[in-house]
Amino acid sequence: MMRYYSGQTTGRPLRTVNDIISTWAPAGENNTAAYITQVSKALGVEAHTRLDLNDNAVMQKLVSAIIRHENGTNPYDALTLAKAVADSRTDNPQMAAYYPQQQRALQQAQTVNHSQRVSHTVTENHIQNVNVTTNTAQADVLLEQIQQKARQSQLTAPYISGVMP
Repeated sequence: MMRYYSGQTTGRPLRTVNDIISTWAPAGENNTAAYITQVSKALGVEAHTRLDLNDNAVMQKLVSAIIRHENGTNPYDALTLAKAVADSRTDNPQMAAYYPQQQRALQQAQTVNHSQRVSHTVTENHIQNVNVTTNTAQADVLLEQIQQKARQSQLTAPYISGVMP
């Protein structure tokens, strides 16, 4: 969707429901008019109203409406969609470039200084100023838990939850 929105797919930005759906589901293959009407109604906008897909809530509504139209139902709950939209903005370096706050978070995550030393019985992990010494069997489990907590930190939690600061 962001490739459509930015113009990377068609060479021109697609910023309305009419433009996006006409490209996504061309008339030769679909009842495009009905599709546009259904998606516009779900978003609560006219077909030619300019959308702001930088807004997670708008993107989530658009994605949900498209899923519903394509499948007849939407099997995904709002939290799953919110996480998917937010994750698409933070986990993908090409997409994160469009979002300065997420780009900063991505850059900080990439600069974390991580090193590991393994002996026969002890593994040491150094993550910036956090040092963990444990037996080798538990090292990977602990590192995964630390990484999971980092993903839930104040730096990334707003983007993962879909609630932008």
